[in-house]
Amino acid sequence: MRRYSSPLRDAINALMGHEGGYVHRGNAIYFRDVHNLMVTVHEMVDNQRDLTTGVLDVYLSSTSNRLNDVVKRLTIVANIFLPISFVAGFFGTNFVSLIPYDNTVVFVVFLATLVLAPVGMLIWFWRLGWL
Repeated sequence: MRRYSSPLRDAINALMGHEGGYVHRGNAIYFRDVHNLMVTVHEMVDNQRDLTTGVLDVYLSSTSNRLNDVVKRLTIVANIFLPISFVAGFFGTNFVSLIPYDNTVVFVVFLATLVLAPVGMLIWFWRLGWL
């Protein structure tokens, strides 16, 4: 609509010009009325365009906020499982000499590390207000 209303408004304005003599003076009032209507249509189309742009900006902003929440939660889950993966991967690499399996104290410390690291991170995230 905007693409067609602007040139049509300008064409009607050019037809109303007195130097061309295309419009009889008795009909000039009608062309002025049509020109005013075309200006009104053009302004209405511009207003609707601005409203549509505003609604689209609000929609994109809300979508971005939801995406940020999802990414934040996925990051928290990844950070919770990161120390578990590191400890299990480091000590589970077939190095029997690193963990003597017959020593229960080392095994308990290993399991405590696997449990306390994610719990500590959860408490830390909670204190930061991320959860």
